[in-house]
Amino acid sequence: MRFAALASGSSGNCFVVEKNKKLILIDVGISCKQTFLRLENLKLNPKKIDSIFITHEHGDHVRGLDVLKKKTDAEVFMTKGTFVNARTMLDDGRVNFIKNDETIKRAGFEINTFSKNHDCEDPVSYIIRGSNSLAVLTDIGEPCNNIIDAVKDADSLILESNHDEDMLNNGRYPIFLKRRVASELGHLSNKQASLLALENARNVNNLVLAHLSLNNNTEKLAFDNMKKDLKKSKAKPKKLTISTRYKETKLFRV
Repeated sequence: MRFAALASGSSGNCFVVEKNKKLILIDVGISCKQTFLRLENLKLNPKKIDSIFITHEHGDHVRGLDVLKKKTDAEVFMTKGTFVNARTMLDDGRVNFIKNDETIKRAGFEINTFSKNHDCEDPVSYIIRGSNSLAVLTDIGEPCNNIIDAVKDADSLILESNHDEDMLNNGRYPIFLKRRVASELGHLSNKQASLLALENARNVNNLVLAHLSLNNNTEKLAFDNMKKDLKKSKAKPKKLTISTRYKETKLFRV
């Protein structure tokens, strides 16, 4: 089983998992054109997309869904709350509704769903299991027990490291937006992400930092903060990587 971040950030998020040439996508927050292009850059065939799993309704996670669904035969999975609040043209007959704490088997994968804290209706995160496991954990206000358990369980991990707390507090965002980002329903800071990994990521081979803020973070800050804290623990992933909104990462083997 292999995975990559095709894009991650407030302008769009999309992750791919591959096994035996079949693909599943977690979120489609970039255009269909860019999704296909970045898959092809990784030598993955867009025609092999079996299914699309959506985490929540915000535009940076569903923006490309309608067109991609028209261009492929992929099945779409999301919670009913996400569907009702998403700006999608899909009718409910073309969506498979999922619940928290459910297991879906698709294309040789086992996908476990679980709830998380974010400011939307019934959001979920996913653990994808093949021979090993990958947890995709972005858009998290604070690490609830579900998130902590996923980090402990994962062999590979895509983890939000959204903002540097000083940059957010001293930046140009209005007060209400600063409070929203830093709230228990907002996004994980670099410090929160590194503490989560420090205390729980004992088995992780690949750690990909995701959903970095364009205005309140830098790749260096996120990377250096995580690397420094991981030195204090037994959690030493073989590979620590930053994902960006501009291009796909390499393919990692779980």
